[in-house]
Amino acid sequence: MGQNSIKEITADNFEQEILKAQKPALLDFSATWCGPCKALDRVIDEVIQDYGDKVVFGHADVDNAPTLAQQFGIRSVPTLILFNKGAPAGQMVGLVPKDKISELINRAL
Repeated sequence: MGQNSIKEITADNFEQEILKAQKPALLDFSATWCGPCKALDRVIDEVIQDYGDKVVFGHADVDNAPTLAQQFGIRSVPTLILFNKGAPAGQMVGLVPKDKISELINRAL
């Protein structure tokens, strides 16, 4: 994952980095032990290439941020939630293709 363009999100920085973001924020809930999550990381890297700084990209490990995962009812990983203006604006579960992620982001831009 392109670490310089994706922020590690925890309960401590969630509000500042995601909810108060001045642009749409895509938060990837995943886990280190999850195979599909690793595959989705590569897809997200491609999405980052397309959107650059138009979107905030965040990553939350459900094992390191269990309260966040619980807050948003994350039952399986990977789960992507797009936040816009401080509220969830869309969600996708599983290994989703790049074009579906782009559609979700485009609706918020």
